[in-house]
Amino acid sequence: MLILILELFLILFSPIKAAQLIQGDNKNSIQSFSFPIGLNKIYRPTGMLVVAAQQAVPENIYSIAISGINNNDFLGITPLKVKLNNVDEQSNPLNGAQINLMSLLGMMPVVVKEGDGSSIYINQLQMNSNIPIVTSAQNIHDASGISNTAKIVGLQTSQPGTDNPSIGSIVFAAVQSAAGNFGTGDSGIIFLIFQKTSTKVTENGQEKIVDSFSFNIFDAQNGIANGNRAVQLNVSTPAVKINGDLTNITNQIVDMHWDENLSRLYIALQGQAGPGATDGIRAVVMAYIQNNQLILSPIAPDSAIAGTNQIIAAQGALTSVSIDKVRTMSTSTYLKYLIVTTANQVFALPLVNNGGNFLGTIADKTQTAKSVFNNTGTQAFTARILISPATTPSGMPNNTDIAAQIGQGPLPANVQDIFISGDSVYVAISNSGNAQEPGIFYSQAIFGPDGSIVNWTKWVRTYTQGRSIFGINQDINSTKAWYLTGSSQFATSAVNVERTAWNTGDAGISTVLQQQFPKEIAGIQGVFDFPFDTDSFSTTIGNRISINVFTGYKKVLLLQNGSDTNNLFGPEPNFGNVIFSSTNGTLEGLTASSNITGISISGGALNDIGPIIAAEILSDGNFGWLVVGGIGGIAILSDENGNGWNATTGLQKGFIGLNNNFSFKKVGNFANVRKLISRNNLLYVLSNNSVDRFTASATNFQNNNLNSVQLAAPQNIQGFQNTYFSDLIVKNNIALLGTSNGLLRTGPSVTPDAINDINSAQWMFVNLQESVGPITRLFDISLNKKSADPTNIYILNAYVGFQQARIYRGYLNGPVFMSLPDQFTSKVTTFLLNIGKYRNYVSTDGANLYVSRSRFTNTAPIFEFYKLPNLSGSSFAARTNVPVTLGIDDFKSLTQLVRNSANGSFMIGGDFGLRVHN
Repeated sequence: MLILILELFLILFSPIKAAQLIQGDNKNSIQSFSFPIGLNKIYRPTGMLVVAAQQAVPENIYSIAISGINNNDFLGITPLKVKLNNVDEQSNPLNGAQINLMSLLGMMPVVVKEGDGSSIYINQLQMNSNIPIVTSAQNIHDASGISNTAKIVGLQTSQPGTDNPSIGSIVFAAVQSAAGNFGTGDSGIIFLIFQKTSTKVTENGQEKIVDSFSFNIFDAQNGIANGNRAVQLNVSTPAVKINGDLTNITNQIVDMHWDENLSRLYIALQGQAGPGATDGIRAVVMAYIQNNQLILSPIAPDSAIAGTNQIIAAQGALTSVSIDKVRTMSTSTYLKYLIVTTANQVFALPLVNNGGNFLGTIADKTQTAKSVFNNTGTQAFTARILISPATTPSGMPNNTDIAAQIGQGPLPANVQDIFISGDSVYVAISNSGNAQEPGIFYSQAIFGPDGSIVNWTKWVRTYTQGRSIFGINQDINSTKAWYLTGSSQFATSAVNVERTAWNTGDAGISTVLQQQFPKEIAGIQGVFDFPFDTDSFSTTIGNRISINVFTGYKKVLLLQNGSDTNNLFGPEPNFGNVIFSSTNGTLEGLTASSNITGISISGGALNDIGPIIAAEILSDGNFGWLVVGGIGGIAILSDENGNGWNATTGLQKGFIGLNNNFSFKKVGNFANVRKLISRNNLLYVLSNNSVDRFTASATNFQNNNLNSVQLAAPQNIQGFQNTYFSDLIVKNNIALLGTSNGLLRTGPSVTPDAINDINSAQWMFVNLQESVGPITRLFDISLNKKSADPTNIYILNAYVGFQQARIYRGYLNGPVFMSLPDQFTSKVTTFLLNIGKYRNYVSTDGANLYVSRSRFTNTAPIFEFYKLPNLSGSSFAARTNVPVTLGIDDFKSLTQLVRNSANGSFMIGGDFGLRVHN
């Protein structure tokens, strides 16, 4: 029976917005704050978020506000009265203020407010009091050492390893000259030290300690305490100019970043070189403190700068370079990179990290990173270093290097905010562009055999659903993230703060999916995402579509999760209304239209497949097909002639392109199918004991004559006769095959697409040092089966008999497959992580490493993560895991973790239905 059912499928994905709105002064469920906010900082050890007002509001105690990672509201910390400069019950200069700049010393906000441009304030919360302590540094001078700065235009803090990181830490400020703009005259950089003085006093006959707080404003030029003078930074500064003075420095908000490991300050500039043919500009300045003096140093020498494509520097008459934001990344391979944004692009440049005179400067991109081991008998791994600075143009990264291009190219619009977590860079976009809606996007670093970055994943949407985002931060101790967004009243500025969470979206999403895939028949058994750039999907702006496919027992559910609205692609705004449902395996009765957002198909040939755990989109350039697989084999969605949808016009929003004469047809002679992989017009079929490949052809589908080629079988691989196959990756000129006896690869001279018989595959054993045997899962971080670029593969090596699981990392490029240099000693390259207990899925977003396991005996399903940067080389033992609460203790199964490419949410399925992180 075929029926067209109406469901309020808004309950499925648009309420997946289920991120939590954090309450501010508004105290309602619609909007966090009644005034714009913009600045946001996170105290990483605890996940505490601090936000600041971008508008002066009389008596506003929320001019600065804080919220904990588990709190539901903000606490305003700018009351009317405070202890100001060690005097009780004073009017608070920050109450009701507009905050222009903000940084953190430990948990304490350090700010500059509007209307008081030559002062810096620090707001301390007292543990046993509701009254903050506010300490100010006033009348901060420019580089003349005489005149007050006209305005502080940049603020950054350091925390150099004290017992209390808030005390004795340094505040850096970029200051305009007294006469005006930054970049001219006596503009520059000054630093202050926040200090505590403890004094013994006697009150009522009892002796006690009284603490007072103050700023020591240094003469940054001469290293004199209380000297109050900036070091000059202007168009004539040697660290900025190449040959002649710059024509100008234009930015009047100066972004700065302190790297605590390198003890280096990085200053982002926007400016124009002088008029001479050999004049040039360095738009990032490096600084460090030596003998209490602030030294401004060239980040790369003049000899390394030539032409106009070197990202942070250029040479040529009147050449302009603009760096908007600057950060550093510490990779999980123990290397350092400078991360910079310029308009809608983000770049990574390697840094010298071995100490010495060149510490923190741009490293020569052509060198091989060196692993360092201690001199004891264990030869334990201690560091990985880049030694040589870039001294010639050939050693400088440029904007065409794939290793430098984060996200493999531009973003839809200019970067509003940037956050680095682990091996990934996250950016906030507030405007649409490139026919895409705004939001948060991330890209993950891809490492070569020496541990250096050789590539990046494409930009992937995460967390948000196509809204304007003005700020982002992540809690490194959980999967939660904060973001700042607007409202209907404030569309172009942030007033809302939301925090991500794992949830079902609302009761509706749980109800719908549990109805479609009941627990009694094992629920959801596969979750798949097909982004809008999938082969055979429409490329016409206005018609684009992306879909999720959910599979289970004898059933397939297609959901349109993204489409074009007003010619901008983004998350589906109208999961609205119509789900077409079929119970005989056909699309008979379907009238494709733009309001259809889902198709549910069961029965027919799907009854022969049984539990369906695999799905793929296949195309030969003429047609596109949906293929699904499971215990009973594979089935393909086509018409009676074997034709799929027209791949030239492409599958369009509303599933236009699917016809009512389509049905699922079982093809081939497969069984126990585990995975399907499409490459161009080829489909690879992985089953328990075979790897097969066939060419897409409507004629062959019509006649059920696939002419498939078997590429692997246990009996044809020496030493693997008693094994089963678990996972497969086919990429570039190599295939990797996970088995119960270890990892296999095709021969180095073999191209998988061209293998004609089983014996020519030349399967070879890949030795993973200290392995526990079986390979359970392979995870390609590029998420792009067709890309020929270098990538990293995460390998889950797990044996349930030993209750052991280890994770390895590999580098794949063309026919080359090598282990990444994850080492504990100099003697062996080994695993990244020893989990210590069995797991059966692995995935990563570069920030965290996610592993999971379905119910085992009487133990509930497990889903957990490890902080990726803390793993490599740290110890032999299992590391600390962080459980993720999904509310599934009474259930049995988990699917692979999947990213929804349209709205950015993580999804994981099982017999419980679906859980979503958004």
